[in-house]
Amino acid sequence: MELITKEYRTYNRLPHILNRNVFLKEKKFSTQEIKECLSKNDYKNLTPRGRVLVSKLFKEIEDNDDLEAIINAYNLNLKDIEDIYKSSPYCDCGFSFWDNKFNIQINQELKKAYTPLKSSEIKTPRLKKLVKNIEFLEAVCWDYDINSNDVYTILKTKKDDDFPISFDVLRKKVLKYVSIIKLQEIFTLEELQDIFSEINPNTIRNPETRDFYIRNIELHLHDPKDFTFNCFWQTPFPAKQTVTSIIRNYLGTINKQDIHTLCRKFGKDRVLKELNDEYKELFEIGFFDFKGMKIPLTGNYEDYELFKILLEIVNEFRIN
Repeated sequence: MELITKEYRTYNRLPHILNRNVFLKEKKFSTQEIKECLSKNDYKNLTPRGRVLVSKLFKEIEDNDDLEAIINAYNLNLKDIEDIYKSSPYCDCGFSFWDNKFNIQINQELKKAYTPLKSSEIKTPRLKKLVKNIEFLEAVCWDYDINSNDVYTILKTKKDDDFPISFDVLRKKVLKYVSIIKLQEIFTLEELQDIFSEINPNTIRNPETRDFYIRNIELHLHDPKDFTFNCFWQTPFPAKQTVTSIIRNYLGTINKQDIHTLCRKFGKDRVLKELNDEYKELFEIGFFDFKGMKIPLTGNYEDYELFKILLEIVNEFRIN
């Protein structure tokens, strides 16, 4: 039993702590990076990633055996770690393990941890509304040393080097835990498209979010040369368009070649979905607007002649 306990107690937990919830290999802390960081002797000499590293070290290591395992694993000098700690802002945060380890006496009142302004404390109406909405991003902060302001910063800048979570992982968590209604209150449609494009819509579980994503956010580089006719005549050059608008516009041409091109690009199932959704919506409205003329629609959309023609064209598509 003693051997098992000793082996467990001398296990180096630092790589797990640092790389927890970091899925991209290039974003993980390497052995060499950890060793170089903890071999410096002044906090101000650390890189932004190095500061993230020591932040996790000082916040999560609270045991002599853990510290000894880290020192042995990387052949470190405890004095270097002491110098980093004493020159860092964590020296005044009341971390009792580290203070006792380095014989630091805290006589002054502990500094209060930084807390971002609440919306109720802001006077400017526009800024107050934005800050209040950003607070909803707190829903994705659990298990990470970040706050709602950090989430907003990462999403807006796409820069994640100074944070314990990658931009790609974070944006998927946001779509999972924050409603699309709240996201629309924080970001413009152009910002939503820039932040969340190129995510597989099938991975979005919330039906409302997935539907909004498919209709408004999912973008594709449309090249008019791929089709016999350019439905987006205002842009005669390759330009990003929503996948929904591309499919529905070319379905409207009733051009078999172009519709089969849609099937090759986006998949037959996706084209069928857009076809069904479009006609279902039209029949719910009750009319079809053709150049200002409102053509009434009644009955079941599946019995509509044009729908059946398009359905037949799509179903004729075969993968060679």
